[in-house]
Amino acid sequence: MNGAILIPHTTSKLLELQKIMVTLVSTVFNDRTGLKNLFGAMEDQTLPPDEIVIVDAGSNDGTWELLQEEQNRRDRPWKMVAICQPICNVARGRNLAIEAARGEIIVSTDIGCDWDAEWLEELVRPLESNPAIGLVIGSWLVKKGDLHGQWAMVEWAMKGDQRLEATAKSYSSSRSIAYRKTCWEALGRYPEDLTFAGDDALFHFLIEKAEVPRVGAPKVRCYWHRHSTLQGFLKESYRYGIGAGEAGVFLKDAVLVGARMGFEVVCLASALILLPIYPIVGLVAILLGLASLALRLKALMPAARRLKAEGVCFPLAKVFVFIYLNKLHWIRGVIHGWLAGAKKCEVARSRIGSLSPELYRKRIGKI
Repeated sequence: MNGAILIPHTTSKLLELQKIMVTLVSTVFNDRTGLKNLFGAMEDQTLPPDEIVIVDAGSNDGTWELLQEEQNRRDRPWKMVAICQPICNVARGRNLAIEAARGEIIVSTDIGCDWDAEWLEELVRPLESNPAIGLVIGSWLVKKGDLHGQWAMVEWAMKGDQRLEATAKSYSSSRSIAYRKTCWEALGRYPEDLTFAGDDALFHFLIEKAEVPRVGAPKVRCYWHRHSTLQGFLKESYRYGIGAGEAGVFLKDAVLVGARMGFEVVCLASALILLPIYPIVGLVAILLGLASLALRLKALMPAARRLKAEGVCFPLAKVFVFIYLNKLHWIRGVIHGWLAGAKKCEVARSRIGSLSPELYRKRIGKI
């Protein structure tokens, strides 16, 4: 029999009955096209979800109507649950979806991605096969062939495919992740007091603080769509900055990035003032500022060459503008978030400091 093991009919039925229920959760706002793409991709999965729960933040483009249509269908391999919660943030939407989920295993993703047919199965199998594992980190990348617009190409030139081949130590983005519902509960759920973004970043830090037993699904099966306009990237950077500031994470990075940009501006600005009065001091200031800029430009040259090879005009100027404006918007967001979150986000900020592996295990034992 070539080493094959035959499972008696009654045993296979028992295994089928013992299958752990899987719920896919996500949030949506005015993305009817992305929603259709999600349903099509899930229907092609080698292991489709038993249930899909999606929270709509108050769409007015037909997205909510599509969700209702899907909820009324009976020809899908899953049960659809649609929840409308106008003006709710992503964290609140995720928590509402998971609260409503009947599955013991939660798979989270973002609408605005593509997924291979094996994506969900490879995230779920480790949890089904090993009760000790609480979470599986999914892999993802940005496909060059899916990019639209010169600014998307600028980001690609700088960051490549942004490929993550996940291990247990990888960053756990909620665009491709699976975990037990008890794990989410023991971690304290997603932080709803953050305004726009940063909830999955804080969730990642909580996962690390709790030392949740986890593995990575190393094969890339999820593909992240990117913006096509510079405005879209700047808006994203600003929102990420607000989330980081409110949660109190990545603050050291913000200080270092801001300090260097401030140094360059101060050197060049002071040179204009000092040069007529103190020529030597002004000249030194100019040289220091230009030296810092020169080092930055040197670091950007490989990206500029990649961009030039793609036929994009003024590649170095575009890379320079892209990185400076995005850093500026991110830092502005961090400052805004840090100040606004001083009172509003006290709970979110305190969670990282208070959580420990012992507390996490104690909570798991009580659930």
